[in-house]
Amino acid sequence: MTAISLRRSASRLPSLVGRRAELDALATSRRGLVVLRGEVGSGRTLLLEHLARRKAAEGTLVLHVAARQCPGWDDYGVVGVLDAVRRRFEDLGADAGLADAIAVVDRQCTPAAYANPDGRASLLAHLCRLLRRVGEPESLVLVVDDADHLAGSTDSASWASTVGHLVIAAVRSDGAVDARGPQIAALADRVVDLGALGPAASATLIARRARRPVVPAVVETIVSGLGVLGGNPGALVGALEEMQRRHDLVDVHGRLCPSSADVTVTLPDDHPSVVATETLGAAACDVVVLARENPVALDDIPLLAGAARRPATECGQAADALVDLGVFTFDDAQFVLASPAVGAAVAERMGDHRARRLHAELVHVRTAVDVRGAAFAPAVLADHIVAAGDALNASPDLVEVLAEEARRVERRDPARAAARYRVARRHAAGGALRDELTSALQDLLLRTGAYAELAGLVEEVTRETAPTGDRRAELAALAGLATLHTGEAVDPEVRARLVVGDDAPCPLRCGERWTAGEDVSLNEFAAAFAALPAIGRPGRPSPASRPVAGVSEGRRFQLQEDLATRDLVPVFAALFPDSYRAPATGWAVSFHRLWVAHVEGRWTQVPGFASEVLAIGSGDPLTRQITRLLAAEVLACQGHEQAARRWLDAVPSDSPYPVYRAWVAAALTDGADSTDSGSPHRVLARQVIPVIRGATRYAPAWRLLLALGVLAVESDRADREAWIAELLGEVVALTPSGDEGLAGIYAGALEALLVGDASQATWAAESFYHHGRRMDVALLCLAIGLEVDDPAPFLLEGRAVAESAGAVRMITRFRAAMKRRGVTAPRASSSTGVSAAEHQLVELVREGRTNRQIATTLQLSEKTVENQLTRLFAKVGCRTRYGLATARLDTPPVDAAR
Repeated sequence: MTAISLRRSASRLPSLVGRRAELDALATSRRGLVVLRGEVGSGRTLLLEHLARRKAAEGTLVLHVAARQCPGWDDYGVVGVLDAVRRRFEDLGADAGLADAIAVVDRQCTPAAYANPDGRASLLAHLCRLLRRVGEPESLVLVVDDADHLAGSTDSASWASTVGHLVIAAVRSDGAVDARGPQIAALADRVVDLGALGPAASATLIARRARRPVVPAVVETIVSGLGVLGGNPGALVGALEEMQRRHDLVDVHGRLCPSSADVTVTLPDDHPSVVATETLGAAACDVVVLARENPVALDDIPLLAGAARRPATECGQAADALVDLGVFTFDDAQFVLASPAVGAAVAERMGDHRARRLHAELVHVRTAVDVRGAAFAPAVLADHIVAAGDALNASPDLVEVLAEEARRVERRDPARAAARYRVARRHAAGGALRDELTSALQDLLLRTGAYAELAGLVEEVTRETAPTGDRRAELAALAGLATLHTGEAVDPEVRARLVVGDDAPCPLRCGERWTAGEDVSLNEFAAAFAALPAIGRPGRPSPASRPVAGVSEGRRFQLQEDLATRDLVPVFAALFPDSYRAPATGWAVSFHRLWVAHVEGRWTQVPGFASEVLAIGSGDPLTRQITRLLAAEVLACQGHEQAARRWLDAVPSDSPYPVYRAWVAAALTDGADSTDSGSPHRVLARQVIPVIRGATRYAPAWRLLLALGVLAVESDRADREAWIAELLGEVVALTPSGDEGLAGIYAGALEALLVGDASQATWAAESFYHHGRRMDVALLCLAIGLEVDDPAPFLLEGRAVAESAGAVRMITRFRAAMKRRGVTAPRASSSTGVSAAEHQLVELVREGRTNRQIATTLQLSEKTVENQLTRLFAKVGCRTRYGLATARLDTPPVDAAR
């Protein structure tokens, strides 16, 4: 019965993440005192439970003592030891001698025995005899969790090594329970420390507790919001559960994503740091809330006390106690909040109104004394004014410090500067000063791509001033830019004031047409948004002819594809380089990352980026449809059919992207190496040309044409040359005359397939690499490898790209092609004389990076990267990136590991 209960308990035990080395260290110890040391939430108890399961599997008996459950007078935890022995009495032999030994200790263990030295010594002696009797030396493990909770733990630790068994005492690493933890550790034969989890382990823990995959943004948000607790398992789990409770996370096709870009990370009410802060009293909570905005200087404690209307000594003692608890750190005479999430939890329990009133009182206290003579720094004052919000009445006297401190941090901390400018506008009475603040804030928001805040500013200004002329045109352009990037429609009243007449190019109407799915040309975008002000020069728009004239014909063709793809970021960046910056967050930049990852073959990232786009919940319906199609295509190619179908089924059958939807559906029903002329891909091939010709919004049309050509080459059909020629004709017809951009590359690639020209295929592959289109390289290499006399370089190169993308179906096609052409993958070769820098270059190739990406990472020119790769090919003895990636290199020099 006991064994069954233990197995059931073990089966419910949460998995251990990131603690394998610590578990091994405990498990390999045999006798003496071992101290397991870690902060609250580090996973000490769970690690001990896993140790018990491992020891039980080895046949070693484990006695577990929970020190916190012992009576307060039981300084040695004897009651806990007796309970543990009684629970395992049958396993310990159940003889009369053991029963007698238990009875002796039980009679001796009383509050009276602890009251005098002789009684304590006698109790310890009888306890040692009992532990020696329960088994042969090293036959059991005594585990004492929270050992530092026992007042006499240092005395009991001193005899632990004399009983002949392994004694493991778990203590807090911060020594918060008096000084017993460090004292016990000083007596130990071995100390095992539980440090913070690394990034990978933190991500694994969050995903396991969420019971589903999570996008990287979830992990990044939680870890950054926790601050010093970012590697603490208990805090990671607590923050995740709190986000789930508050509905700050949403499930998108089985992946957990943040519901917005500005999620505040907080901790549960019962988290030890939150409980400890509230236990200290209201003064501690006040100090924590006031410290959320800035570190609190030691000399500023009297000001904080005045704002909280408490004695300075009470606030000072509270701050010192918070340092002891680890809620604050004290450095350079400043109290710093160690974890923003703890501050957020305390502030939430306090209530927003009370928190804002505290900041307002602090401002009143600060401004009641001489501004220049007081210790309170102007920057700190500015942030408390911002935090006070409408708890402060508008006061022109506060504008100067806000504006000055905003200008000071514009480059270093633009978000903080924007908040200061925004509040300065509220406190300004109006006139030229308010206009100046508006102009500075508008320029800052435009420069940092803060389009949600920009939309709010435009609405405020439009309602306040009823703009006309150039100013109205500028605000209309800003409003149109903001609504395209946020997916939020402009307020009808504001729109009515900004849209005048029907003939002139209008940015709001242009954006509305694009959002509705109408075809909008680059020229129309350029004309509609010509009034956008140049960054750093408010009021001076970019010349209307500058955006179009400054873009080459080939680049314009690629931008039109980006526009059809719904990727606005490169379009505005190219058309308005002086007026546009990509946003840091939001659906537009998430979709841009998705599209670039798809094109560059970083397919393992595509489902996560797609989930982020949909989780944000803004953007237009067409963008959401193509997002789902991109994810479905990648998942289908990676062999995840069920997941791909979920994404595809969310796209309506009457989608504006009929060709792409049919293509993905065919990928789910067609065998990867099928050559049946009646397969779904072949049926699609007979229908696709007319649709591509008329469907200008179909974004990956060029790649689809190439993919169809590859299928024709693979198929062994008698008419494949005619089919490739027909495809080539379509590309030529769609390509602008003399185009040297992407369309020209696709035309060249198809021509290489038609005639089996290895030289032209090499040029096309290098050009695709240059544009970051790695999956097009794979497609081209697959087909040309079936045609040319020397297929090995192409098939091995393309297979390496497919493997780096995890494209299972494409890898299968490469295996079939290699078998057909008699190409075998080379055995991993060993190289000598590879430098540390070359090892780094090889690692980047193994990650599937393009030459451009490698150049950016290593801060080199692309030409330098090409030359270094050429030398590496010769040194390693290979001809392709695949051969280089699979080569067995010598162990890198020491500096390579650094």
